[in-house]
Amino acid sequence: IVRIYIRRLFYPYFDGFISVSSNSKNYLHQEFSLVDSSVKVVLQNPTFLTQNSVSFEDNSILNLLYVGVLEPYKNVSFLIEMLHKISEEEIGRYNLTIVGDGSQMSELNNLVYKLNLNETVFFTGYISDRDELDKYYREASIFCLASHETFGAVVPEAISYNLPVLVSSEVGAALDLVVSGENGETFQHNNLGDAMSKLEKISDRILSYSNYASLRAKDFLPNKLASDFNQFING
Repeated sequence: IVRIYIRRLFYPYFDGFISVSSNSKNYLHQEFSLVDSSVKVVLQNPTFLTQNSVSFEDNSILNLLYVGVLEPYKNVSFLIEMLHKISEEEIGRYNLTIVGDGSQMSELNNLVYKLNLNETVFFTGYISDRDELDKYYREASIFCLASHETFGAVVPEAISYNLPVLVSSEVGAALDLVVSGENGETFQHNNLGDAMSKLEKISDRILSYSNYASLRAKDFLPNKLASDFNQFING
């Protein structure tokens, strides 16, 4: 409450604001009554752009990837439940690789064991080496994020690897970065049926989605973001 009060007191005196997403921009409008022209969205830069080709095998097993902390707001259990539902209904074949660590590691491991997904879901733990993490991105087919968060920096990172993305409607990056039918799909938060439907949609046209992901990734080149920033501050 104190922080919000201080912001309301001082924000009107600033010339402008840089926001990491349209979600954040909308929050500034609604919470602090800022005019539209005073807030500029400059998307986060993953600092690299690859020529990666999306990975899939002739036997149609697709590799889903999650990268991030294993905390409740990331909703990783939803992805595991989705894999379980897919295996029950025999809708294609998918593996899920979970890269990261956190307070839910044991809980999520137990869930995988309980649902008998030991040969489908794989945990790598925390990876600090960029080259090793790069390998998992390059071996993936689709990037998945079911969280509830302001932005989700891993989304532009995944797109920079030409990966189609499947994200929750509560991921802030979805509004700016995910174009349905092109580079990925957004599913209704915590809706298994919708997530599975959108996953199947991506899987059916995975190369097309990957090609659009590559085009969208060019919006994160440093010179493009610098141009956006300079244009804003120079009026």
